[in-house]
Formats: sequence, structure tokens, C-alpha cells
Amino acid sequence: MRIKDKLIEPYEIEVDSLQYTLVKKTGTQDKKGVDNYQTIGYFNNLPFALKRVAKEQLLNSGVKNIELSDFVKNIDSNFEEIQKSIIV
Repeated sequence: MRIKDKLIEPYEIEVDSLQYTLVKKTGTQDKKGVDNYQTIGYFNNLPFALKRVAKEQLLNSGVKNIELSDFVKNIDSNFEEIQKSIIV
């Protein structure tokens, strides 16, 4: 199973009976036309995978220098946004 959602684009989460695998499309395809993915990390629960998405979003935001406290606050803020959007 694969979790795809606009909230976590360009990332996707592969789910199996043992773990959650965070992946990102590479923008390339194999010879059969199937999209290639880069593995970002392996996680034992969904919140950890989503926290990594929040971190990746911050790292890819273009911010060059940031204080530690602001870094943590930004990751937590991104994570909370994702959580609020998926709570039903």
C-alpha cells in the first residue's frame, strides 16, 4: 500500500506489515516507464514518518541558517499542520 497526499508531496509513504518507508520520486523512470523513487527513511510508525516529512520540508525550504530552537519549532509546526489536516 502507498500513501499519497498533497500535504506531503513530493513524498509518499509505502506501508507494509513491518514498517513505513518514506520515499520521494526521482523524476526518472525505468525502461518500463515506472517511476523511480529515492528512499528517505524507514520508520516503525506513521507519526515518525510524518515527522521526517516535516523535517524534509524545512530542509528544502531554502533557509540557509537557523537557530536550533527555531529549527525545532519549525519542524514541530510543520508536523502539527500535517496532523491537523488528517485528523477526522
